[in-house]
Amino acid sequence: MDNAACDAPLTPARSNPPRPRFLWGIVAAAIALLTWNTLNSERFLHIQSTSDAGRIAQLNAQLRAFSTCDAHRYPVAGGNVVRCGDELLVFLREAPSLAAGQTFQLWTLAYGAKSVVPNATFTRGADGSAFIVVSTAPGNLAAVAISIEPVGGSKQPTTKPLFVRRLS
Repeated sequence: MDNAACDAPLTPARSNPPRPRFLWGIVAAAIALLTWNTLNSERFLHIQSTSDAGRIAQLNAQLRAFSTCDAHRYPVAGGNVVRCGDELLVFLREAPSLAAGQTFQLWTLAYGAKSVVPNATFTRGADGSAFIVVSTAPGNLAAVAISIEPVGGSKQPTTKPLFVRRLS
């Protein structure tokens, strides 16, 4: 036997073929996209949580004001009306769902008046509750009501009120 044939260097056989370079480009692009998406999601959540924190602080301040005054509470179907100084709070725990193009509208009736006056419009929250605080002259109010109206409100109620509550 020839020794020269045995002295030849051995080259290992490749079990996997070489991977194309464009595959690394796809992986890099996917990583970049995931990183960008994560950063944008975190920025959105930060903006949303800052907005929520501001709204929560505002609601806490209003609740503190209502808890420290000589508030008058009036139960209504599914909630309460609270009169405190020159503010009126209406809270519904389970407000009905609104169809597209609808909103809730608050109505007030002054003592001696023959018709209601339109007030603020509002919607329900994701949890099904509806909450509104309005500045008005509650000492002069005989009653409040809430109805479902077209977005933007109405000059007179167009639907049967969810409730009408006397404030005396």
